[in-house]
Amino acid sequence: MDFFLKSKGDNHNYFIQTSASLGMFKEKTSNQVLKTQKNSPMTLTAGLSYFPSSIEKLSIVALGSISYLVGSEVESDSGSTFSNNLKLKPELGASLYAHKSYTHRNSTGFFGGVDYELFNVYKSNELLNGGNLDFETKRIYYGTIGLTFAQKLITPFVFNLSFSQSINSQRGLSGQRYQINYSQKYSENMWYHIFTKRHELKNDYRQLSITRLGIGVGFYY
Repeated sequence: MDFFLKSKGDNHNYFIQTSASLGMFKEKTSNQVLKTQKNSPMTLTAGLSYFPSSIEKLSIVALGSISYLVGSEVESDSGSTFSNNLKLKPELGASLYAHKSYTHRNSTGFFGGVDYELFNVYKSNELLNGGNLDFETKRIYYGTIGLTFAQKLITPFVFNLSFSQSINSQRGLSGQRYQINYSQKYSENMWYHIFTKRHELKNDYRQLSITRLGIGVGFYY
């Protein structure tokens, strides 16, 4: 996420980003463990970075994203395998952050804000009780804080760490999200990035762990 850096002297940047990722899901119910993958061949992100002239070293970022997913077979620890021919709905995300740099040349900064996620989970109880494989959508809002470190290695790069805690969720699914992101400029208006993201979520009858690894490119304009 290189959105906190100006691409030029303007007080705002528009940006778009595309990425692909692997998603590994592990779900624990009262008596079984289910594992599957939901891989994303394409995630599209677009947004705006604003740098108010009245407050030095402050940036405000608003963005939205859509992820297209491909599911895999679902495996249980009992040895059962469930075929998966479902067409998963795209997952949606939105974020609003404020970022403040505190050191010389903006090398270190902190950010905070809110995130929204709409994503799919399988109806595991129905599946384990003999029903067909199906999914439902969940909505979660998070409060997020993070740390950024920017430096130059041939070209400028940004390293981000963030922690998110659910503050409002649908049907009781709640928990934490952790994210690490490395972005490096390739040219004046282009960067590439790699990232890893981890969710630890639960409700009354399930514990859900999601690990996602991805790579992508982004553009300022």
